[in-house]
Amino acid sequence: MKCDLCGANSMINYGNSESKLCEKCSKTTEGIELTKIKTAPTQNLESKSEATKSNYGIAQKITSLMEFIGWGVIGIGGLIVLIGILGASQDAGFMILGLLSGLATAVSGLFLIAGSQITKAMVDNADYTREILTLMKNRA
Repeated sequence: MKCDLCGANSMINYGNSESKLCEKCSKTTEGIELTKIKTAPTQNLESKSEATKSNYGIAQKITSLMEFIGWGVIGIGGLIVLIGILGASQDAGFMILGLLSGLATAVSGLFLIAGSQITKAMVDNADYTREILTLMKNRA
């Protein structure tokens, strides 16, 4: 008998059981039935805004603003590094100070962007979880 998962001809029936075990992938026919992919009902959903109305509009706007500010902070950090390098033609200490402060500023901007993207992911997760719950309730 051929296994539905791995395709090997190694299915074994143990005794009088309806369950058969594949020697190659160690899956039972009961497990195979559970792991078969079922096609989901399709809907005409082109984007998140059409599929799910978010309850977190303000959070989305704030995180977009925070991400924009983060990119600005990275740009300012880059300018500080350039000013430190160009303005320190005679003093190496000033150049090191400019490099370190500019890099620290840029890293702060990266943390702002990372924080905003994490927040966006959490909001999207909440919206999609609510949509899944709605679909499951409609199905029952």
